[in-house]
Amino acid sequence: MARSLEDRRDGDGAVWSIALSPDGKKVVSGSNDGAVRLWDIDTCKVVKKWTGHTERVTFVCWSRDGRRVLSGSWDVTARQLGVERGETMPEPVENILASIKTGHNKCW
Repeated sequence: MARSLEDRRDGDGAVWSIALSPDGKKVVSGSNDGAVRLWDIDTCKVVKKWTGHTERVTFVCWSRDGRRVLSGSWDVTARQLGVERGETMPEPVENILASIKTGHNKCW
């Protein structure tokens, strides 16, 4: 069954980063509008949208178990996102990233 382009769109902003889930069933994207979107590969639909960043999201990656996504933004923040419940995880990202210190003022 062919799907139209409109079926695959969610917003008009550019996508800066994408990552395939460990199970190969979902894709997460980071966008110019500051949103992180979770896409279902079979339906090509957005199943979750996180909107906590205030600038473009230039980096997304999955945890090994596929339960979390880490996003980085030009707003100089990183967020840990829970995929199962769709929430921003309360654990400070600083605890996760404590060993990563680049000194940069932007996250690419």
